[in-house]
Amino acid sequence: MSTLVHLTQTQHGKVYIVDAGPGDPGLVTLRAQRCLRQAHLVIVDGFVHPHILCELPPNAKILRVSRGAEEQQNSGQSAGKAGIPFGAEAGTVAISQVVGHLVAEARQGHVAVYLCGQGMLGFLERFDELETLRQAGVDYEIVPGVPAYFAAMANAEIPITSASGPPGIILVDQVLSDCAGNLSWAGKTLGAYPGTIVALVPSEEISRWASELLRGGRAPFSPAVLVSRPSRPDQEILQGPLSSLVNLPALKSLPSPVVFFGGDSVACAPCQAWWARRPLTGQRILVTRPEDQAHDFADLLMELGADVLTQPSIVIGDPPDWGPVDEAIDNLDRYHWVVFTSANGVRFFLGRLWTQGKDLRKLGPVKIAAIGPGTAEALRRHYLIADLVPAEFRAEALAEALVDNLRREPSRSRVLLVRANRGRPVLAEMLTSAGACVHQIAAYTSADVNEPLPEVMTALNSGAINWITVTSSSIARSLARMFGPQLSKARLASISPVTSAELRHLGFEPTVEAQVYTLGGLVEAILRYLEKNSP
Repeated sequence: MSTLVHLTQTQHGKVYIVDAGPGDPGLVTLRAQRCLRQAHLVIVDGFVHPHILCELPPNAKILRVSRGAEEQQNSGQSAGKAGIPFGAEAGTVAISQVVGHLVAEARQGHVAVYLCGQGMLGFLERFDELETLRQAGVDYEIVPGVPAYFAAMANAEIPITSASGPPGIILVDQVLSDCAGNLSWAGKTLGAYPGTIVALVPSEEISRWASELLRGGRAPFSPAVLVSRPSRPDQEILQGPLSSLVNLPALKSLPSPVVFFGGDSVACAPCQAWWARRPLTGQRILVTRPEDQAHDFADLLMELGADVLTQPSIVIGDPPDWGPVDEAIDNLDRYHWVVFTSANGVRFFLGRLWTQGKDLRKLGPVKIAAIGPGTAEALRRHYLIADLVPAEFRAEALAEALVDNLRREPSRSRVLLVRANRGRPVLAEMLTSAGACVHQIAAYTSADVNEPLPEVMTALNSGAINWITVTSSSIARSLARMFGPQLSKARLASISPVTSAELRHLGFEPTVEAQVYTLGGLVEAILRYLEKNSP
């Protein structure tokens, strides 16, 4: 049978059992991302960062495995929407029903993904469920990921062997107790093992582990390291002699899962690993941009060590009627200037240009103005260079610069203003007063989000959010309506003087303001504040 015929005959449903990695969305494998992009159904088990699920197609169905209150307490997640991207609908499914859903979806010719947030060992141990997949005749594939052990080793810079220490390591997934109550492995007391012990241990079991390893022969001063929630932004690392773990008060609040390292070579781990040296480590930052624009900004913050929450404050969408936009596109040769007041305007207008079967040649001799560097960058991504970008990121500065051009070239006075369905009228008013013929079109709509996500509101009320980023005046107004006085419970980072002025008008004082009115400039402002105010 030829390869082509074989592929044609096997275009049916499939189940992927996918390891989502230890928590950091950057550690998800390329194969896992590819599986998610095909999914009709994804069943999420354990902690999965919501950025991972943004790989899903828009119409994919999401189910979260429900394990009851005990799991929610251990995972630090609230029920329902936790870990699900904003705007996505998610149901729940009992653990006993997971395989039934996977089989049913595959038999419909669809792709189903079982996404394991704490590794796939728990699923693979349920051999009867794997056998159910086999007996059902369902095609399935197991996609491995980065184990929590290895993530913890890398993030804490823990050497598990050394030239001077005892050779060998043991990775412990399940241990038994011998007749004397000691932890045992392969019939031997685990505490007597001379090399490095690496184990995934529930936080409530660490004190017992330390006691029984000591009773089994480990020296009290034997080095030990605990890595809680490896690779996640809230990762914690504790170091000390094994005896200190017997009655350590911090263990009671240490979130699971915890990777335990014990052995002489572990003492070589630095007191502060690279993970903790990133400039935004320990800072929880709320990103409030629209959902489809939040991820690049969130990725930038996470690269610097921040724990990022996302709460879109506005929703961006198509205009209710494309007619005015289409008419403007058809008559672009009648305008002398096309003025963009946001990156969204660039994206929607040029996207519509392409949808209408036209390309950049349609702009012809038209000059282009951008309100600021972010909008100019959006144009560059479409291979367009703005003829005019004012020195200051505000409508008044753009109007003044355009008026100067109109005075020099009074014959080039017809202006197409591409904007949202709402916003400040000052730009159009100033241009009209200067004698320009201004035609405004709404290339996209901007609507407020009325209700915050429950986990975001809980974090804000408890003081667990350090920064809220405010990247436009409309976002400032929406946040004020959404959170009210609670907005002052976190530091506000403003992207520009106009945004800062709007915040002050609403009764909120920004802690920092970007000197360069871009997302990078906003991050720089936060970093400067932290450096200046570090203890």
